[in-house]
Amino acid sequence: MDEEICVVPLLCRSDALDACERVVVEPERFGGGIFAAVVSCITSLPALLGTCCFPALLAGIFGISASVASREFAHSVAFVANLVILSNLTQYAVWKSSARRGLHFVKYGPAYLMLGGSMLVMADLTRHVLKDAGIVSGLDMYKPGCDGGSFGCLSAAGWIFTVVCTYSGYAYIIASIAWTTGFLRKVANRLRGCECCFAFAVPLVAYTNI
Repeated sequence: MDEEICVVPLLCRSDALDACERVVVEPERFGGGIFAAVVSCITSLPALLGTCCFPALLAGIFGISASVASREFAHSVAFVANLVILSNLTQYAVWKSSARRGLHFVKYGPAYLMLGGSMLVMADLTRHVLKDAGIVSGLDMYKPGCDGGSFGCLSAAGWIFTVVCTYSGYAYIIASIAWTTGFLRKVANRLRGCECCFAFAVPLVAYTNI
């Protein structure tokens, strides 16, 4: 059933509620997308913590060494897992966006955010795989003479690919899911039940109904 929301002007009195603009909003469900994004985030946990892969992360925690083969295998697994998850999330976001109404960016905004976020997350994983295969040289994650394990060892390429791309990528993905699910709209509706939050909730409801 469609959810009916009344966009109430800030100074609208109770006797004028009938004249308020009403917008029909189709409820969105994206629970599977949230779960998939969490799984993708878990596979990228080493990058979020400033290390190259799970073997290196575990080696730093337990004080052991990680072999080159184990690192390369972890890179490949993370690359394939994220490629499958994020490509499916992007396809689903495009499909859901096609049913939306409004201007082009308003309609496909969540899909663009998901696509951009997926590309940013895959940037560091692709760098790892290409370096392991010997296709590219340079772009080392760590400074010369530093074995890694902390943000202080990251090179300029490490900061750009591992930190900037990965963190901003997941920020885009979270924003896409929040937009698709109408999360801000739901928060605004909650706030409307509180008089002290009324002034904040009204413009938020109006904005999230685009």
